[in-house]
Amino acid sequence: MSKYLVFMDLDGTLLSSDHKHISVRNKAAIETLQQHDVKFYIATGRMYELAKITQNLLNPEVGLITSNGAVFDGVSGREVTLMGSKTVELAYQITQVNKLPMMLFTPEKAYFTEKIPHFIAQNAGNFDEAFGYKEIANLKELQQVAGEITNGVVLSRGDMDELEQAKAKLADSKLLRLSSSGPDNIEMIPLKTDKGTAIQQIQWNNT
Repeated sequence: MSKYLVFMDLDGTLLSSDHKHISVRNKAAIETLQQHDVKFYIATGRMYELAKITQNLLNPEVGLITSNGAVFDGVSGREVTLMGSKTVELAYQITQVNKLPMMLFTPEKAYFTEKIPHFIAQNAGNFDEAFGYKEIANLKELQQVAGEITNGVVLSRGDMDELEQAKAKLADSKLLRLSSSGPDNIEMIPLKTDKGTAIQQIQWNNT
């Protein structure tokens, strides 16, 4: 067990302004910490497979907290908290009222329910150009993957009233935790789950 733990976000923190590179100075600082019995963790809203791209820029000893805490590296392997099929289907029904784009994530895959411009998808999900994501065309297709979803994000099409209406309905369901990384989105994660709960679990396992 490590004597100390350090947790760091990616976008606007560890990564450069292009969201893809780590400075030589930062990389050296992390390696120095690791040499002094410090366990370093990336803590991000990105899905697990995308966070691994940044981990590969550093070294395999870097731990991952991803999907806003729904997926993280525990002492016995990767730990995953799911949104639940009922919650995912409700979110679909709510967003379909105004055809709001919704992106849904598993640790390895990403799905979208309404076609959105690539630059918006890239910003919302931190997608690499080569990663890609799959369309969900209807409720039946969604039901096939709903039980695998860890988190998601609802995106505005420009009408903020539509987004606020969806947010109110999602909040009223009391089935998930809501946050936002910007005024034009709603981030959805399982109840009682966030980066903080993942950090607490990791801290507990290291005591």
